[in-house]
Amino acid sequence: MEIKGLTKIFDNTVNAVNDVSFGIERGSFFTLLGPSGSGKSTILRMIGGLEKPTKGKVFIGGREVTALPPYERDTSMVFQSLALFPHLTVAGNIAFGLRMRKVPKEAIQKRVDEALDLVELPHRKYGRRKITQLSGGERQRVALARALVTEPRVLLLDEPFGALDLKLRKQMQVETKKLQARLGITFIFVTHDQEEALTMSNVIGVINKGRVEQMGNSKEIYERPATRFVAGFIGEANILKGTIDRVEDGSAFMKTGEVAVRVVGETVVAGEEIFLSIRPEKVRIGTDAGACENVFEGTVLDEVYIGLASRLTVQLDVGPKLVANLQISDIGHTVPVGTRIQVGWNSTNAVVIKT
Repeated sequence: MEIKGLTKIFDNTVNAVNDVSFGIERGSFFTLLGPSGSGKSTILRMIGGLEKPTKGKVFIGGREVTALPPYERDTSMVFQSLALFPHLTVAGNIAFGLRMRKVPKEAIQKRVDEALDLVELPHRKYGRRKITQLSGGERQRVALARALVTEPRVLLLDEPFGALDLKLRKQMQVETKKLQARLGITFIFVTHDQEEALTMSNVIGVINKGRVEQMGNSKEIYERPATRFVAGFIGEANILKGTIDRVEDGSAFMKTGEVAVRVVGETVVAGEEIFLSIRPEKVRIGTDAGACENVFEGTVLDEVYIGLASRLTVQLDVGPKLVANLQISDIGHTVPVGTRIQVGWNSTNAVVIKT
């Protein structure tokens, strides 16, 4: 699938999507990730034919579908609200799209049964139930089955797990990813949840203010953010602003306030203003900091217990505040506020960002 120069302007004033272009390989689990109002759902709706682009083109399987109605695009959609019909049974909901396509009656029942079994809702047990008799997770599976029963080339999912509790949400993430891998259908998934995107996706497109900030796999997006927005939106990051003071022997030194920091210097020049992104888990604490290239003294301003780790906010003696994650290896391990502490990181664990 490919979209070229996709743009959507509402009421001649609101530029919701601004000249977006990207391609998706067949069989990928592709996620559009961004905050509320970033334009990700609008992109999805234009792919599915529910919104008409102001400009741009949509191609599915090499065929342009920009002007085609949804039912001629070989796509199906799972909505955030699920949009199940309460007056129909489970089987009736799943069969709805097949009836609209005038599939023979004898074929409909077979395909509905297969779709229910596919999402692990045995058709003999669930087919005749009312939607109101189902749990949240079961309704989610019915919505997936209804979308899959038409055998689409591309399945579109618009934040479908948003209403589920955390445990069920994680379960559905795993099940949906396994289902996609088994079927080999291209999934395009929309979410604002960074962990959800990192867990499920082959490729992620990070969307901000109607534009694609970065595309890549989970590791690339997290470990090598291309912009300040991506670094700050995907997980947590310490972002230091400074100017390259000098470059020598393949290394560069950045001045941020009164602090000199060593950075990887292949792509920077003296006098250049840059940002440096350092993930909290890459910051070493205490005795572990001593062997790092960049080492500083500071004072713990705040400690937040987050289960696997303590999140420390450290004010450097000369320089900015840093956030560091200290893994809790022993029960009761704590670093009280006011503790004097050493922090550090290696230049290879910090990413230079220029935009």
